[in-house]
Amino acid sequence: MQQNMKNQSVKTSLGTHPDIFFYASEVPDYFSLYHKCNSNWTTNASNSEFHTHCEITVYMQDLKCLFVNDTMYVSEAPCIFTFRPGESHYAIHNQTDRHERYMIWLYQDAFFQIPGGRELLRCLFERDAGEHNMIILPEDDQKEAFRLLDRILSQNHSELPERQALMLSDMIRFLTLLNRHYLSDTHSSDSMSERLRQILSYIGANLTEPRQVTDIANRFNISQSTLDRIFRNSLTMSPREYIIRRRMDAARDYLRQGQSVTDACNNAGFGDYSHFIADFRKLHGITPAEYARQHRHEQ
Repeated sequence: MQQNMKNQSVKTSLGTHPDIFFYASEVPDYFSLYHKCNSNWTTNASNSEFHTHCEITVYMQDLKCLFVNDTMYVSEAPCIFTFRPGESHYAIHNQTDRHERYMIWLYQDAFFQIPGGRELLRCLFERDAGEHNMIILPEDDQKEAFRLLDRILSQNHSELPERQALMLSDMIRFLTLLNRHYLSDTHSSDSMSERLRQILSYIGANLTEPRQVTDIANRFNISQSTLDRIFRNSLTMSPREYIIRRRMDAARDYLRQGQSVTDACNNAGFGDYSHFIADFRKLHGITPAEYARQHRHEQ
């Protein structure tokens, strides 16, 4: 599936991890496409209310879960998620596994200017926020979708003068495939209890406050052991691990915005600077300062 693309496209390593790399391609004003390979970063998040672009992410491995607004999805790999501006989302992967994903940013204003452009984005806008985000393609359409994405990436270095038109044509065909299936069964999880939903909402609303797990348990009148069991049964992680990952998401956003490591630590709710550095390195394999140098101004 990916071998042909990899033979034609330029591989870019990520900083101090030469085995982690990505491919990138774009048609200015219309879309940017990224293919990150062999990544050991365990969460990715987007506070998309601050974005003007739409996002489509293709996960090649199973996720523990992915949250969009108040909806939790448990994926079947490979799977495709669509996010429009205003849909806050974050994914939780297996902490020890490498993973691979495609990520597409679509600039809606440009698509709206082409004939049928609004219809092309209906998989993003013709649904309620936080619903029907996940798309599972049938096998034949899935193969075609990956072929189109790989071809877009391979065309990035073509010398054909019409290469951008060809890339846009392939992206239109990719969106057409998604539109065939975006309202099918999305396998969202109904197993998450209402209590857990309330707890996650509370954590999200108070994420930057340096609260302890005991404070959360007391807030919902349950014991710490009960709180831990609720999280491990549904999310396969402890409450502390979940909070750290969510705060790391926030810290990465702050670093990409250009904040200092100290400010990102404090604004994300970490009470101890040294623990923040250690947890960041454990989760991402690099220090916050290295991450900032690599990703600053990506927002």
